[in-house]
Amino acid sequence: MRHLHPTTFAVALAVSSVACGGQPDAASDDQDLTETKKVPIHFAFPEVVNQDLDKTFSQTLSYGGLSITPSITPRVHFDFTDATIDGTVDVAKHNLHHSVRAFDLTAQGRWDASMTVDLDVSGEGDWSLFKSYEKDWQKTVLGGKPLELVRKFMPVNIPVTGPLFVNVHMELAVACSLELDGDLSATVEVGASGTVSGRMQYSKKEIFPGHDGKLGNFDFSGDASDPEAAPPPTFTFNGAQVHLHARCGLQPSLVVLVEDVVGAKFTAEPYVELDASSSFSADQEPEWNLDLRSGLEGTASSDIQVFGRPLFKPIDFSLFDYQLSENSSTL
Repeated sequence: MRHLHPTTFAVALAVSSVACGGQPDAASDDQDLTETKKVPIHFAFPEVVNQDLDKTFSQTLSYGGLSITPSITPRVHFDFTDATIDGTVDVAKHNLHHSVRAFDLTAQGRWDASMTVDLDVSGEGDWSLFKSYEKDWQKTVLGGKPLELVRKFMPVNIPVTGPLFVNVHMELAVACSLELDGDLSATVEVGASGTVSGRMQYSKKEIFPGHDGKLGNFDFSGDASDPEAAPPPTFTFNGAQVHLHARCGLQPSLVVLVEDVVGAKFTAEPYVELDASSSFSADQEPEWNLDLRSGLEGTASSDIQVFGRPLFKPIDFSLFDYQLSENSSTL
């Protein structure tokens, strides 16, 4: 459970007050208050079944004496069923506008997400130069950054009162990171299923006790019940490697915004990690030592928007991380 500092959300709620027809100072002043009420929220989402996607991402980088072309092709299957959002929104009505004083919202549903990913890295030149350009590598399609598959689908506007809504939509991305020292061709299979939930609380006046002495007006929590690897993870590869570290994950996310301004992105990511190292001798084929792990990680990211654009850089919070499988082998 994590918290955000009040200053960040004071700015956000001032913006949201203007968006709903008021002035920031008036929204924080009770003198023109005419009504307050706690509005119950309950909504059952339409089922997302057999959402199948595939896309290829590729680019070429040149480092003087080395040119590298990384590419990734994920083939994704995603189901989201039995999904609901429940809770309350505390609303204040002023003379000419409404504002949100607090909310407590919980979204949950059955997550079935899996993907098969083809990875390819081909280089021309001197691979010993690669370590000098690792920071540039982190900006590539295989540097760990999320690659967007679907920006916004299943959008829903849940009415609260007057002009206020709870806005919800889903996003889908994939992220793979590789640490390597030569050409590589690999195929990854990973997936997980389970019932996941995320809770988001906000209070304009109340301060939630935070971790490590921090305080904040916002609070996140979440969990997953009965998570399991589905399908079992696999990572097959070939190439001129001595050492390889890789992590690939599928990132389906539920974005919840109150007043279309302040909220969070909840992600339940099935992932697989591989550590592989090889040893050579003069008269034998290389021997590989492999450690393969898979899990389901839940995160929440702060989301503050103005006219659909982020106002602040998101702050990420860890909600859970379940290890689903682990296997060590020698090839």
